[in-house]
Amino acid sequence: MQIQLFLKKNVQLILIAILCLATGLRLYKIDEYGFAGDEKFGLLVSQFLVQEGGNQPELRKLNSPYFTPKKKKKKRTYEDFEQSIANRENGTSAFYSLMNHYNTEIFGISDFTMRMPSLIFNVLTVLLLFIFVRTHLKSDNLALLSAFLAAISPYFINYSQIARNYSVLAFFSLLSVYLLLLIFREEEKNRRPTFLYFDYGMVVFVCLMNHYSVFPLFLIQGLYCLLFLRKQRAWLGLTLAMMIPVLGMLFWIKFSGGQWSMHSIKQSAVDNTLMAKYSPNDWIAITSFSTVIKQLRHILSMQFLIIDGVSFAVSGVKNFILSIATAISLGLITIYVKNQRLQVVLAVGLCLMTFFIFTVAPLHHIILSVALVGFYLLLRKIRFRFDKVQLFVLLLTFVPILFLVVFSIQDKNTMRIIPRYIAYSYTFAIVLVAFTVQSLLTVEGKIKYLFAIILFVQLFYVGGLIRDKYEDKPLAYFQVFTEPRIKNPYALVASKIVKTYSKGDTIIYPSYMPKSIMKGYNMPSYSVQDAQYTNCYLPKYAEIIQRVDKNEPNKIILKKLNGSKLLIFDFKDTKYRY
Repeated sequence: MQIQLFLKKNVQLILIAILCLATGLRLYKIDEYGFAGDEKFGLLVSQFLVQEGGNQPELRKLNSPYFTPKKKKKKRTYEDFEQSIANRENGTSAFYSLMNHYNTEIFGISDFTMRMPSLIFNVLTVLLLFIFVRTHLKSDNLALLSAFLAAISPYFINYSQIARNYSVLAFFSLLSVYLLLLIFREEEKNRRPTFLYFDYGMVVFVCLMNHYSVFPLFLIQGLYCLLFLRKQRAWLGLTLAMMIPVLGMLFWIKFSGGQWSMHSIKQSAVDNTLMAKYSPNDWIAITSFSTVIKQLRHILSMQFLIIDGVSFAVSGVKNFILSIATAISLGLITIYVKNQRLQVVLAVGLCLMTFFIFTVAPLHHIILSVALVGFYLLLRKIRFRFDKVQLFVLLLTFVPILFLVVFSIQDKNTMRIIPRYIAYSYTFAIVLVAFTVQSLLTVEGKIKYLFAIILFVQLFYVGGLIRDKYEDKPLAYFQVFTEPRIKNPYALVASKIVKTYSKGDTIIYPSYMPKSIMKGYNMPSYSVQDAQYTNCYLPKYAEIIQRVDKNEPNKIILKKLNGSKLLIFDFKDTKYRY
């Protein structure tokens, strides 16, 4: 009772503490490790540069092989942006790329500045999540719990430290649902929320311009409207609002940077199928029942904080069946055993017995069982006290996962069964987890204390996942590394060049072309990417003479005017290229 009174009197203070916690967890080591994978490609797009120098002829002129940052840093135009995003991003991520372009124009290029938008928008997501739950689910306690879970989520912390669009997309996805429910509420009160319709249409457009994969979110919103929207005026308002994203996307795909989107997406599916056939791994294989199920269990685990990391510890059909049996038994004990002492004895005895029966990771299996009990208790509440917003949250959490399966069947490979393609729905999964935790901690009887202990154990494991993230050993939220990365090698190289370069020296870049079964259309015979990335970090108007050595795969060399050579950096193939 005292705890409830404290929470009620100090909601704003607790929220501020949660936001400070979220900010601290996301700032820590934000630039400790260099860019990887799509982050690097996003850097080029944000600078309006086409990968492999498609709009930088000075990098490939045979009759004039030398170039300087000053020459490279010519004024880039919107046409350069369209070309760069079409070549590297399939025409998607436009909003995020433009935002980071102006971000770096103001604050300069560094890992810190490039990743700051992700951090800022994710902290804003924590705040908006609190507002969303408080407004539409009408519970301060649930709102605080949701915000706290989002603040400590390894999934969110990971995306907050990546210079990609996923945190931004999660914010605007949540904002779109928040605005839609506001429209419902205002219409039910016979008000005319004209500006809300406009805001909603703009937010939907921003979502789609962040990543095309978000479109299932709006199919779910359409389904929700079909189920519960009965006002003709509201349908007219939403139809007009949706003209903003429809016309905007038609223009983008027909006349602007998205002209090659559909072709690129189809080609990516073909390339990924080749990779799945000849170089399969844990996250890409030819689509089959077994490969889909294998990846889905990891997706489900990472999607729900209450069991995050569990799928990587548990294994075996027998253990899984035992977890289900344990969950059913705990559920029956919770619901039907009224004697509190007997209830606790039976539940503790069951957990101890199963602890010794599980062949691997018994605590993780018990955590899975308790999570299933909590979800069942939540479904019982929804069934007996129907709440359409709770149903909406369920749809927003699970339907996107079903779309991953559809994508896999369509593409004939499992490449898109990965967490980042449903990052926009993770916020709603957090709300579902908060509901589940609340269901476990508010059951009648002292069995809730057993549930609290097991939830605390999972909280301990979540702390371990956060630690692993800081040590650059994260789960596959975005990308997995065989060993921890160093600081951004290109930024380090640029710093070393500035310190050691003298007038008349020449910087010689390598040209590394990894072997691949995929041969892209019109691919160049040698690579200039190392030169491109390094030049992003060099002073804008420096007159540093540079060239690319087509025969050197790994070493950046400073050639002095007197002919002597100094090794600046050795990439060692993919070791430092990530």
